[in-house]
Amino acid sequence: ESLRNLRGQTQGWTLDQIKSLCANARRMGKNSYLMLPHEAILFGLRADSNAQWKNGEELLIPLCSDGGAYLGCIRLAGPRDARTIHALELSHIEMLATDIALAVELQSLHTQLVRSEKLAALGQLLAGVAHELNNPLTAIMGYGELIHDAIAVPQARDQLAKLVSEARRM
Repeated sequence: ESLRNLRGQTQGWTLDQIKSLCANARRMGKNSYLMLPHEAILFGLRADSNAQWKNGEELLIPLCSDGGAYLGCIRLAGPRDARTIHALELSHIEMLATDIALAVELQSLHTQLVRSEKLAALGQLLAGVAHELNNPLTAIMGYGELIHDAIAVPQARDQLAKLVSEARRM
């Protein structure tokens, strides 16, 4: 039930909102931020939504890429006073956030790589098809021009000219 509540509260969050939340919250560790109850209300979070969290404080750890882009966040909301988290515990959670951000970024890069490989394969296939069509069309155009020059009948010459023209178009 707590997980369902947490998902409902954060479902509409955007990366810009996470960035804004971190900018307005008090820094707790190297990459973690403590949101007080009044700060949570400013961003549409209800401090009383989790009755087990008595003081309404929440700890946010953003998931940041190497370039500094926000990819998401870890939100700690539970029946524990966030100020009692020891520096070592907090650093472990921050390292986990770094690893998760790296995994998310790698997944995105993998998706882009797969898409690029598919497009490259499609390009090679189309180049092969074009080559296979160009070879016989070149022969058709060449023989059509030879026959065109050898025939004196105007109607036949017009028909051969259309044949060569359409072969060029193809």
